[in-house]
Amino acid sequence: MITVKTGSIASDRSAEVVLTATSAVGGRDADVTAASVSVDVDERVFQGEETTLTATFRNTGTKKKENVVLTPVAPAGWTLVSSEGDRPGLVNAGASATASFTFEVTDVAEADQQTVKVVAGYTSQKLAQEVTGANEIYVAFGSLAGAYNADSVTTLTTAKDGDFDGGGASFSAEALERAGVTPGSTVTVGSGEAAIGYTWPSATGADDSVAPAGQTISLQGQGTHLAVLASAASGGGVNPSIELHYADGTVSTQNLFIPNWLQQASGLGGATVAVVSMGRNNANNPAVYEYSGYRYQVYSNLVRLNPSKELAYVVLPTESRLRIFDWKIVDQPLPPSPSGTIGAAELPWLSATNGWGVIGKNVANKDAANSPDLPLAINYVDPATGTYPTYQKGLGVHAQSKISYYTGGACTAFTAEVGLEKGFAGNVIFKVDIDGVNKYQSRTYTPGFAPESVDIDLRGAQYVDLIVEAPGSINGAHGVWGDATFHCE
Repeated sequence: MITVKTGSIASDRSAEVVLTATSAVGGRDADVTAASVSVDVDERVFQGEETTLTATFRNTGTKKKENVVLTPVAPAGWTLVSSEGDRPGLVNAGASATASFTFEVTDVAEADQQTVKVVAGYTSQKLAQEVTGANEIYVAFGSLAGAYNADSVTTLTTAKDGDFDGGGASFSAEALERAGVTPGSTVTVGSGEAAIGYTWPSATGADDSVAPAGQTISLQGQGTHLAVLASAASGGGVNPSIELHYADGTVSTQNLFIPNWLQQASGLGGATVAVVSMGRNNANNPAVYEYSGYRYQVYSNLVRLNPSKELAYVVLPTESRLRIFDWKIVDQPLPPSPSGTIGAAELPWLSATNGWGVIGKNVANKDAANSPDLPLAINYVDPATGTYPTYQKGLGVHAQSKISYYTGGACTAFTAEVGLEKGFAGNVIFKVDIDGVNKYQSRTYTPGFAPESVDIDLRGAQYVDLIVEAPGSINGAHGVWGDATFHCE
């Protein structure tokens, strides 16, 4: 409360009293605390790299701020490398001062969202004050090993701490040693030019693998494929999508299939058995080691890379049933780039999947290899001719279908006419992906829809995927890639 004594004032008069060095509710001048700090940070930083944050002190009052000093407060594992402008001293009313701080984010720094702060100390009207600003930065893992978060390999004495399958079972370190796999040893898959040398995790009885949970992990280099050493605890295996981020800012999404550790009838799905370990450990079994007659396996599989680009980092999916032990960028033999004008049925594909039957080359999809050849005709009657559009060349498929080609940057265009096969009443959608990025998607084809022309620019493209999907049931989902052609140099 402030009491003001004045002289006599007539009832028909008024007086104005101006108070200085006070606030609206009394006490010190509000101008003393009229200041703010904002902090700008990078979108992300990888462990083992440097990042620079910028802090701006703003004097939002009407009086000067003196002895201004900006001090960063960083998470554990961050080392201050340099600072600039952190002692501006005097900041006049309405003015600002900016400082920068460069930190090394070491390998032991915590990953995920982290908060960084900058505290500004200053004096105003001879009173010492502080104001703080903060922001969040995503700290990504600097390596796969740095992202290890699961204990998948245990000894007889550490089995209680491991869990590969979600039920307390894990790979047996002793059984792996009998198979020739020890901490830090090389696991070789393939031979000759296709040989891949993985490194088995060094830890035993500690985190030794990555359970994917959306982690961003640095992985830099250039090659034809990302080779992955992994296993899964899922009867039919797992097939998650992995984001591949390149140095030029482009992003590709590729699937990685890894079978169940105890191989099922569903097969390998393109993976290769890398390690066979007889038996496993189980934390719930008093004897720990069990099922000595069963083969518990680790697999190698390849994720396609764009060989003309530099990979920068990988973003994992969320797939708790998968464990990744190692990965590396490798060069694998590729077919020669195509030349001239060549039909999709004549150009050898890298891989192909089909929802039912056998992909038809220049004929419709076949129930079996020895089924009769039927023409590539679309379920639509052309009102001008009264006939079904029919093609001498192309591909006949059944959703879900994906046919992958290597073009090696040598082609300029892909053309085709697409539609639902004559005689079938399913629903189909056609897609063309270039280097893992979708460049074309058709409408949903049902009986009576006219074919649609496809003309895709392939300049610089390394890989082309021809995809046919069925929204809902795959029954009757027969697709026609009519006159499907690659136009190459």
